[in-house]
Amino acid sequence: MEGYPLFCGGFTSWFFLVIASGMFTNFWNDDWVGIGPLFQNAQTVVPDHLLSLSVFHFWDSNGWRWELIRPYLDDQICLMIEAMHLQPNVQSMDVYAWKATRNGCFSVKSIYRSIGGSGSAAANSKWVLLWKINSSYSGVSKYIIDVAWKFPASGWVKLNANGACKGNPGRGGGGGLLRDDGGRWLKDFVLHSGTCNSMLAEISALLFGLQLAWDSGYRKV
Repeated sequence: MEGYPLFCGGFTSWFFLVIASGMFTNFWNDDWVGIGPLFQNAQTVVPDHLLSLSVFHFWDSNGWRWELIRPYLDDQICLMIEAMHLQPNVQSMDVYAWKATRNGCFSVKSIYRSIGGSGSAAANSKWVLLWKINSSYSGVSKYIIDVAWKFPASGWVKLNANGACKGNPGRGGGGGLLRDDGGRWLKDFVLHSGTCNSMLAEISALLFGLQLAWDSGYRKV
């Protein structure tokens, strides 16, 4: 198969971890930052008693426990970690997301681009032809959708959040606001996300907004 060498490293190279509570991901041995296991990037030997700890153990009510992190990792990696925000009170699993799409969801189109996009022109022409044959019968009609802000249902609060970064990865940030069912302002926020990619900037803003809503007593968001 054309593109087979891309799979030789195993499917794990196609995914990255999205951290929720961090309870199910090892801080040093799992690739949760996106640069490989952190112990491989350590500037000095990490003590054995830290190597077995999950990401959850490096976070407390004030955020990251930098006294356990900075002695072993450089500033650039620390900025990448700073962009992550855990949800320690949520008993949800840390999950894998697909690297080839911005939203982390697998699609045939993304794997076609990843596999068919590498190799000789002759090999790529076969993939292009196959893709055209496969996509020529779709039966999907194109139509215009009007997009506008809508009021939330009665008794609910709406969160609008957005994140972006200068470069991908690069310095990231975000912001958002909460409005009630009458469209009235309730809360707003801005967020510094450290060094991250565009998807992490978006997710960080969304998670921060949801945490703000919860801490403010809003349960219908």
